[in-house]
Amino acid sequence: MGGPGLFIIGFLDSSFLSFPELNDLLLVGMVMKHPHLLIYYALMATLGSVAGAWRSFSSRAKAARRSSRNVSGRTTSRPACA
Repeated sequence: MGGPGLFIIGFLDSSFLSFPELNDLLLVGMVMKHPHLLIYYALMATLGSVAGAWRSFSSRAKAARRSSRNVSGRTTSRPACA
Protein backbone atom coordinates (compact mmCIF):
# COMPACT_ATOMS: atom_id res chain seq x y z
CA MET A 1 0.00 0.00 0.00
CA GLY A 2 2.62 2.58 1.02
CA GLY A 3 2.37 6.33 0.76
CA PRO A 4 0.07 6.43 -2.28
CA GLY A 5 -2.39 4.19 -0.47
CA LEU A 6 -2.41 6.49 2.54
CA PHE A 7 -3.02 9.43 0.19
CA ILE A 8 -5.99 7.69 -1.46
CA ILE A 9 -7.54 6.61 1.85
CA GLY A 10 -7.08 10.14 3.23
CA PHE A 11 -8.63 11.67 0.11
CA LEU A 12 -11.66 9.40 0.20
CA ASP A 13 -12.10 9.81 3.95
CA SER A 14 -12.19 13.60 3.66
CA SER A 15 -14.40 13.80 0.60
CA PHE A 16 -16.90 11.14 -0.41
CA LEU A 17 -16.56 8.13 1.85
CA SER A 18 -15.92 7.83 5.54
CA PHE A 19 -13.29 5.49 6.93
CA PRO A 20 -13.20 6.32 10.64
CA GLU A 21 -9.68 5.89 12.01
CA LEU A 22 -8.59 3.64 9.13
CA ASN A 23 -5.89 6.01 7.94
CA ASP A 24 -4.58 6.38 11.51
CA LEU A 25 -4.37 2.63 12.02
CA LEU A 26 -2.67 2.11 8.67
CA LEU A 27 -0.21 4.89 9.43
CA VAL A 28 0.73 3.40 12.81
CA GLY A 29 1.13 -0.08 11.33
CA MET A 30 3.28 1.11 8.46
CA VAL A 31 5.51 3.23 10.70
CA MET A 32 6.00 0.26 13.03
CA LYS A 33 7.37 -1.72 10.07
CA HIS A 34 9.36 1.14 8.51
CA PRO A 35 10.15 3.80 11.14
CA HIS A 36 12.54 5.63 8.80
CA LEU A 37 9.56 6.49 6.53
CA LEU A 38 7.57 8.23 9.27
CA ILE A 39 7.71 11.71 7.69
CA TYR A 40 6.84 10.37 4.23
CA TYR A 41 3.84 8.38 5.47
CA ALA A 42 2.54 11.23 7.64
CA LEU A 43 2.95 13.70 4.78
CA MET A 44 1.09 11.48 2.31
CA ALA A 45 -1.80 10.91 4.73
CA THR A 46 -2.02 14.64 5.44
CA LEU A 47 -1.85 15.69 1.79
CA GLY A 48 -4.57 13.17 0.89
CA SER A 49 -6.81 14.50 3.62
CA VAL A 50 -6.28 18.12 2.59
CA ALA A 51 -6.86 17.31 -1.09
CA GLY A 52 -10.09 15.47 -0.26
CA ALA A 53 -11.35 18.30 1.92
CA TRP A 54 -10.52 20.83 -0.81
CA ARG A 55 -12.35 18.73 -3.41
CA SER A 56 -15.40 18.48 -1.17
CA PHE A 57 -15.36 22.22 -0.41
CA SER A 58 -14.98 23.25 -4.05
CA SER A 59 -17.78 20.98 -5.27
CA ARG A 60 -20.15 22.25 -2.57
CA ALA A 61 -19.23 25.88 -3.28
CA LYS A 62 -19.93 25.31 -6.95
CA ALA A 63 -23.31 23.77 -6.13
CA ALA A 64 -24.13 26.71 -3.85
CA ARG A 65 -23.34 29.18 -6.63
CA ARG A 66 -25.60 27.29 -9.00
CA SER A 67 -28.46 27.15 -6.51
CA SER A 68 -28.24 30.90 -5.87
CA ARG A 69 -29.43 31.63 -9.41
CA ASN A 70 -33.15 32.00 -10.00
CA VAL A 71 -35.07 30.94 -13.10
CA SER A 72 -34.12 34.05 -15.11
CA GLY A 73 -30.43 33.33 -14.62
CA ARG A 74 -29.74 36.27 -12.32
CA THR A 75 -28.39 35.79 -8.84
CA THR A 76 -30.67 36.24 -5.88
CA SER A 77 -30.33 39.19 -3.53
CA ARG A 78 -29.02 36.97 -0.71
CA PRO A 79 -25.55 35.46 -0.87
CA ALA A 80 -25.48 31.66 -1.07
CA CYS A 81 -22.85 31.33 1.64
CA ALA A 82 -22.94 33.51 4.71
